Amino acid sequence: MARTGLRAPGGPRGVRGHAGDYHPGPGTVQTVGSKTPIPHAKVTVEWPAALGGGQSELKSDQQGHFAVGRTRRVPQTACAGIAITVQAENYASAYTKHTEGCGNGTLSFDIPMLPQVR
Repeated sequence: MARTGLRAPGGPRGVRGHAGDYHPGPGTVQTVGSKTPIPHAKVTVEWPAALGGGQSELKSDQQGHFAVGRTRRVPQTACAGIAITVQAENYASAYTKHTEGCGNGTLSFDIPMLPQVR
């Protein structure tokens, strides 16, 4: 069974719960350069077919953190193909796609965003 989650670099590792659940730590949305957290950013995760396909949508918290996880019965951890799009008011949208396996089932993402001048 693959357990896949996203977490912030240097942040807490996911921990296993009672029924084999997986509770990942957060990813981080922040400004380029100063790394100021961006609260309430819309985060869309597109899951690859190996993890059941589909999308998850969530918002970053006041510290710019977000967390999402999925558990599927697959022969190995399948993180390749996970894509993340982030949108926030007054910022250019950001996109990243993971192209490799994730070994321990946890990915780390710092998602930098550029302010838009209006």
